[in-house]
Amino acid sequence: MTYDGCRLVSVSDSATGPSVTGSADFCDGASQPYRFLGNELYTSNSLGLYDFSARMYAPALGRFLSVDPMAERYSRVIPYGYCGGNPIRLVDQSGYDWRDKVAGFLIGTATNIIPASSWRNAYNPNDIYDYNAGLQVADNVLKATGGAMVAIGIAAQTFGTSGEVAGLVASTSVVGAPGGLVIAGAGAATVSVGDATALFGSYMMSNVSQNEKDGYLRGKKASSSREARREAMRQEGIPTSQQPTSQSRNASGREYRYEIETSWGKKIKSVQQQTMDSSHPGQQHWEVGDVKMKDGQIRYNKYDRPGLVNSKSKVDY
Repeated sequence: MTYDGCRLVSVSDSATGPSVTGSADFCDGASQPYRFLGNELYTSNSLGLYDFSARMYAPALGRFLSVDPMAERYSRVIPYGYCGGNPIRLVDQSGYDWRDKVAGFLIGTATNIIPASSWRNAYNPNDIYDYNAGLQVADNVLKATGGAMVAIGIAAQTFGTSGEVAGLVASTSVVGAPGGLVIAGAGAATVSVGDATALFGSYMMSNVSQNEKDGYLRGKKASSSREARREAMRQEGIPTSQQPTSQSRNASGREYRYEIETSWGKKIKSVQQQTMDSSHPGQQHWEVGDVKMKDGQIRYNKYDRPGLVNSKSKVDY
């Protein structure tokens, strides 16, 4: 097995020498570079690597090419692995952590069973996007579960009512009285179970509906603008002691730009304060991420700020 960046080639030995038995091209169709989890695929010089902000990911190998920056927290997990070796159930959009999605799912499940929405903000995730993705998955699962419980409960009510009526009718005869009373009792019990099942399903769906209205920008807020900015910078691997290459300000707040040295060259990251974000009214926060580029030039949004890639970090305050 050989790997040259874009192609994974399977080679087998035979009597006449080595022969290629199969290959996969991971750079094919590179005109659209933002693919897996919205991360950019680098195909120049046959790299075939995804930029996960914290690390570069080789899709042909299913491995990161550098150690997890949070490896000390997970001593039992291979530091080069993706999502703790479980990419079917877990997502790691930035290359930093994968357990926030699990925490989001567990907290999301609990807050759909118990109406305690404030619990969703009590957790302090390393990756706020993974955490909120976990919350959203939990909401979708519990909504479907609640709907199924309502349907089962209604079916049980119908079946139990029929049994109860049939039992009562049978109990009016001398011969069928003992058995009829038993059937009627079982029918009444089935109705009660159906009532409880349907009621709990409706209750759970009501909690899910409220949590969905509250949105998916949850997680413990920083106590100040400075704390939020520094935490967002840490999540993106920017040393808080590093001086910005430029800074500016508009009505929404300040913007700082940094050049970060990586093993693949320099990266430009932008640190942006958002106090007037129309998509999240009333939620002050700092956003930090890689700057969008086109033909080697920074792509600016309509507010004359550098556009950020989807895998940006965000911390409310």
